[in-house]
Amino acid sequence: MIWIAGVTKYDPAATQNSSARDSRQPNWTRSGIHGKAVRVSRTPILLVVTGPPASGKTSTAEALAQRLQLAVLSKDVLKETLYETFGSDEELEARIERGALALLFAVAGMQLEAGVSLLLESNFDTRFDVSLFRRLYEQHDVHLVQVHIGGDTERLVEKFARRAASGDRHPGHGDEPTDAGELREKINAGLWGPLQLPGDLIEADTDDEESEIVDRVETLLARRADYRFPC
Repeated sequence: MIWIAGVTKYDPAATQNSSARDSRQPNWTRSGIHGKAVRVSRTPILLVVTGPPASGKTSTAEALAQRLQLAVLSKDVLKETLYETFGSDEELEARIERGALALLFAVAGMQLEAGVSLLLESNFDTRFDVSLFRRLYEQHDVHLVQVHIGGDTERLVEKFARRAASGDRHPGHGDEPTDAGELREKINAGLWGPLQLPGDLIEADTDDEESEIVDRVETLLARRADYRFPC
């Protein structure tokens, strides 16, 4: 997986006119970031993977990035880097959240300006984050594809509680199994539903096989463009 912001994923064992625009055809070349191959195009793809916490976004993003040779920006990876730099507590959390989101969109803008296709992954907020994506879309010549991973609320709550109890997440996130009730309320309120964005939308379930989701994205790209997938 290619993490283009110069940070790495947290390892707990060691202590990321619209109708015309939608029909654009990517024309691929190749370049490198950190010595790895990434997709570069006059019309880059912006692939957005979103959905509630613990829905399987990160592992799906990894599978997509590997298969499609996309650079990746993950808000959690940026947050974990900020936790390591500034520490973590309730007072800092709001600023770290805002800072990570600002960094994610700033770096994404620079990469799209250079013609680099990339994948953005997070539990993007339907209330506040749509305008940031729309700004990227308006400022850059991109083919936007959104993958939303949702599912049954109680299934998502169960997966969140299990992950929180595992200790696998960076402690800065402060996830606790007892947060499951708050998570349920936010899911039911639609905070992490599909984003109202231009482009293409693929809706997946938290229990779908990652390979199935990757296949659906590949099929969509193949239909929308003369695209040669990596061998």
